[in-house]
Amino acid sequence: LFYSLLTMTNKVGAAFAVFIGFTLLDQIGFKAGGENSDEILSQLRMVYVWPAVLVSVAVAVIIWRFPLDEATQVENRKVLERRSLDAAAAAIIDRTGEPSDAQSSGISAD
Repeated sequence: LFYSLLTMTNKVGAAFAVFIGFTLLDQIGFKAGGENSDEILSQLRMVYVWPAVLVSVAVAVIIWRFPLDEATQVENRKVLERRSLDAAAAAIIDRTGEPSDAQSSGISAD
């Protein structure tokens, strides 16, 4: 089900991109296979360059402001390790009915 939804959204996204692209080409008066004036070619450059520039700047701002430094990464790793150990302990309890001793396994949660 999820794969079919993923495939559908990919196809809808591709169709939407083609629709937007051809609509913009029609709006600027581009003629495929024909002669196009310098003004139309300039507008064509604007249609292809400026959206990419604006999206790239937006992504750069998002990345620059994302609060992920080394200390945050270390803390996230500790949280993930604790979750993994908790899940393993819960699985052991489910299978054996007895809690396990995390210290005897030699795995540290720190």
